[in-house]
Amino acid sequence: MEAPKKTFLEKTLTSSFKDYEFLMTMPLDVRKYAAWGYILLTLILGIILHFTIRTQTGENTTQPSLYRVAGIYTWALIVGILFALAFFFPVLRHKRWYQWSYFLSISLTGAIFSIGKILHYWDWLDAVMFFGGLLLLTYGMKFFNKASSSIADEKVRLEREKAERQSDITSAQKMQATLLPTIDHATPHYRVFGKTRPAAEVGGDYFDVVPLGEAKVAVAIGDVSGHNISAGLLMAITKSAFRTELKHCQYEGELPNLMQSLNQTVLENTERRMFVSFECAMFDFTARKVSFVNAGHGMIARVRGGVVSQIHPKGMALGLGQKGVFGEETSDLVSNDIFIFFTDGVSEAMNDAKEEFGTDRVFADVERIIADAGNRLLPEHIYTALMRSVEKFTTKQCFDDDATLVIVQVC
Repeated sequence: MEAPKKTFLEKTLTSSFKDYEFLMTMPLDVRKYAAWGYILLTLILGIILHFTIRTQTGENTTQPSLYRVAGIYTWALIVGILFALAFFFPVLRHKRWYQWSYFLSISLTGAIFSIGKILHYWDWLDAVMFFGGLLLLTYGMKFFNKASSSIADEKVRLEREKAERQSDITSAQKMQATLLPTIDHATPHYRVFGKTRPAAEVGGDYFDVVPLGEAKVAVAIGDVSGHNISAGLLMAITKSAFRTELKHCQYEGELPNLMQSLNQTVLENTERRMFVSFECAMFDFTARKVSFVNAGHGMIARVRGGVVSQIHPKGMALGLGQKGVFGEETSDLVSNDIFIFFTDGVSEAMNDAKEEFGTDRVFADVERIIADAGNRLLPEHIYTALMRSVEKFTTKQCFDDDATLVIVQVC
């Protein structure tokens, strides 16, 4: 059903009157000062109109038209008081009598003019200038009021949207924390510690540690492009798909097939411009071997005998194409080997000079931390010490990107 059409007069009377919530959220003192400000402003406009008319009509200061003066300042006081009342009682803006009262002020001044005309105090030039000035000032004040109210209302709307967005981000961060709990696990074969330090917004970092029997464990780490809720959702999809595909991949040589399946899943569940860097390692402590496969992720640090070396299999990030090529690399395992997986939130953390922490600094700090601690070092100690190094470098408590570390120590 169509809404009834309004006449031009109805549109004119009601178009600028809205119940702006911001008025009632303002402190009482501010509203009081604003109300007095409107009254003073209309009086100033009345004074300007008075002297303009007097100058144009040649009225001298010894013979002022009392009716003209009374009409101008009656209008000024009524309009000023009406604006002032709106600051204390915003609901008045919906009242019909309030909307008509602006034109009542002109009617009242018209009555004063008529008396003056009858008594021959005014001429037609006075009338044109007087009523023209009042109409222009009345509409000018209404439009000024509408503009200032609209600006404030827009500010309130933006703040409300910001609060709603922050609420969504907070909810997504809680979901992310649920999907990525801190892992601190030890068996006779290995110790593992994994933790994500979230950024200010929702990120797409991912890690997982999945035991596959008593002597096998799969470790995965990844990073979804972007820093928004979509990245967090894609991270959750990747985690679910990885665990599902892992059930069919527990033997050497099958990791590239797992990556192909994950690549297809990401392609089917993401926008074109999103992708996932991903890295997976399959530890077999009975065979004393570990297999790695990489999809566009960073290097892995291996510490053996206090010396840090790099492991970096080649591969294309997930979601960039149908035919991804994922190479597999295998290494032996030695007691006290330490493997450190990390996301770019660690290596690309920046200081105020826009300098990155860097992969070389990660490896150097790991080597220093292990040399200082010796055989007493546990994976969680490496995490804590390395994150402190990044904090000291960036001088920030909150990083610009999620920072994730997974540390596996062979027993």
